[in-house]
Amino acid sequence: MKFQWNHLAFWVGAVLLVVLVTVFYQPATAKTGSLLVWQDGEIYVLDIDSLRREPVGPAAPAALILPSPGCLGQVKAPCWVAVGPKIYSVGDSASPEITVPGEVEEATLSWSPDGLHLAYIDLAENSRKFQLRIFNAATGQGKILAIKVDPAVTTAWSRVCAAGLMAPTCQLGYKAAQGEALSQPSPRLLVPAWAGELRPDYVSGSWSKLVTVTPLTGVRQSWPVPVDSIFELRWTADNALLYSQFRNYFHRAQDYGPAYQMSPGSQLANMSPNARYTVYYEPFTQKECQAERPKGGCWYLGIWLADNERPKERQLIFSRELSKAGEGKLNADPFWSPAGDAFGLFREGNLVYYDLKQREAAIWYQSLAGQLTSPPVFSPHEKAIALVTQPAGSSTQYHLLVLNPQFKPLEHLIEAQQGFRVLAWLPHYS
Repeated sequence: MKFQWNHLAFWVGAVLLVVLVTVFYQPATAKTGSLLVWQDGEIYVLDIDSLRREPVGPAAPAALILPSPGCLGQVKAPCWVAVGPKIYSVGDSASPEITVPGEVEEATLSWSPDGLHLAYIDLAENSRKFQLRIFNAATGQGKILAIKVDPAVTTAWSRVCAAGLMAPTCQLGYKAAQGEALSQPSPRLLVPAWAGELRPDYVSGSWSKLVTVTPLTGVRQSWPVPVDSIFELRWTADNALLYSQFRNYFHRAQDYGPAYQMSPGSQLANMSPNARYTVYYEPFTQKECQAERPKGGCWYLGIWLADNERPKERQLIFSRELSKAGEGKLNADPFWSPAGDAFGLFREGNLVYYDLKQREAAIWYQSLAGQLTSPPVFSPHEKAIALVTQPAGSSTQYHLLVLNPQFKPLEHLIEAQQGFRVLAWLPHYS
């Protein structure tokens, strides 16, 4: 009898173990979460596995759609989506839509790192001057921070603002409207030696004024910079303001010097969100290859990572022989995870993933073709990536691809008349 009970207990335990494994160990295509997507004029929450959609709000094909940091898992805050003067709440039916005051310049929308405040520029009432405003999406309260602001440049929040607007060192950077008096006399005398070589207009008298404002105190600080137009503003981890004339090419507002370290002859790819790391392209050759091919053909394109805090160190992330470059394969510059702990890039159809904490690179996928319709997005734990490509020659078909190196890739074919793109991988749905 004792043997029978032990035997029965063994099989009951074995069956229970199988059930537990079935419940807790799911294949790659199970319970992968939800994406925030745009398709044919509407924003949706899309279940990755079932493709079941929940509507969020409308957005025109050319509209700027800006998810809040809460949608990206950067902070514990509600998930909102800003589209022009409208703010749509994701997953909260009690307050599905908010309208911010003023005539919003859509391209100037910028969420604070705390996930609660939206900065934007609008035209002041009964005036032809633009003003900088902030709006609290949780309370519905707002205020004007500055006037005479250039609406062509989006406001940048310092990373310290993740602690809230009452943080003493929380600042917003913006570009003053053209014609504003510069706070420092004779700025032409401040032109650095390299300026004339890179941009002749640096020495022609074309200057702009950058301003920072502290929401807590209203204190402002300004710098004249030797450029007539600015593409983007960004902050470093130590609260220094950067500006760029071209995409990703940043300089320090205080002394106009480059914000990154690169070897001569290299080409910038992208900087990390905190401006500490730089990814760049640089060709190189190998002596062993030169010995085997004395007539040449030994050039490689290397993708390098540099640490601005350790300027003498760099790491080769990926390389490809230039003579074997694949035609029609996907290439795209690095895209960083929201936390800045990892990045991915596409080279010759390879999705290259790099983990900054582990300092390791890996190829997650090969032979990708077509064109990206939107920047890829990281999962909340930064161990998976979702992206959308459109095959060459197709106008209504889109491939949604979810990649996790531990599982089999998940792919869906999406039919859309006006377009399809992914905006965020939602943390509170995963």
